[in-house]
Amino acid sequence: KTWMRYYLWRYSGFLASIHIIAELIHNRWRAESYFIYMRRIHEKYMKKYVHIDSNYLDAMGTGKLISILYSGFEKRTTIIVDGQSMIIWFFISFITWFYFTSKLWRTFTIGYILTFIIIVIITTYLDKPSIQRRRKRKDALDEYNRSLVRYIMSRNEVIQSDKIIEEVNASWYYLGQAWYYTEQQSKPLSRMFYIPKAIINAWRIAIYIIWAWLYFKWEIDLSIFTSILWFILIIDEVIYRYIQNYKNLTKERYSVNQLRSLFDSSPQILGIKEGKEFRFKNGE
Repeated sequence: KTWMRYYLWRYSGFLASIHIIAELIHNRWRAESYFIYMRRIHEKYMKKYVHIDSNYLDAMGTGKLISILYSGFEKRTTIIVDGQSMIIWFFISFITWFYFTSKLWRTFTIGYILTFIIIVIITTYLDKPSIQRRRKRKDALDEYNRSLVRYIMSRNEVIQSDKIIEEVNASWYYLGQAWYYTEQQSKPLSRMFYIPKAIINAWRIAIYIIWAWLYFKWEIDLSIFTSILWFILIIDEVIYRYIQNYKNLTKERYSVNQLRSLFDSSPQILGIKEGKEFRFKNGE
C-alpha cells in the first residue's frame, strides 16, 4: 500500500505539473510562432506564384485560387505549430504514464497499450470514408468561392443581362454540395468517436470493478482507489486527444495537398528568367 500510494501521488503531481507547463508553452508558442511560420510559407509560395502560367490561373478563377492559397497557408501553419506542441505533449505524457504504470501494475499497462493500439487501428479505418467526403466538401467550397468572386466582379454584366437569380442559384448549388457531403460524413465521423469511446468505457468499467473488489477486500485503501480513478481519467484524455488531433490532421492535410499541387503540377511560364533585366533610365 505504501509503495503504491507513493507512485500514484508522485505520478499525479508530476503529470499535473507537466500539463500546466505544456499548456503554458502551447499558448505562448502559438502566439509567438504562428505568424512567423505563416510569413515563411507565404514568402515561399508567393515567390513561385509569378512563374505559374496565366491562362491556367485564369481558368481556375480568382475565388478558387484565393481559397486554395489562404486555406493552404493557414492549415500548413496550423499543422506545424500545433503538431510540434502536441507531439511533445503526447510523448511526455505517454512516457511518464508508461513508466509509472509499469511500477504499479504491469497487466494494467499492457492492457492499456493494447487498447490504445486497437483504437489507433479503428480510428484510422473508420476515418477513411470521412476523408473522402471532407475532400469533396472542400472542393465544393472552393467552387463556391470562385462563383462568388465571379458574381461580384461581373456585377454590372449580371444586372444588364438580368441573370441575378441564375447567378445566385449557381453559387448556392456548390453550397448545397458542401451541405450534402457534410451530412454524408457525419455518420462515419460519429462512429470514429463513439466506437473508441465505447471501448475505453468498457475497459474503464473493468478496471473499476477490479479495483473496487480489491478495495472491499481491504487490499487497498480509499485514497489509493480515488487516485487510480483520477489516474484513469488522465490516460483517457490522452487517447481522446489523439483521436481529435488525428481527425484535424486528416482534414487540414487536404488543403495543404491542394496548395502543393497548385505549385508542383501547374504549367509554368517558359523563359521568365531569360534575357536581360529591364531598367528604367532617363525616361526611356
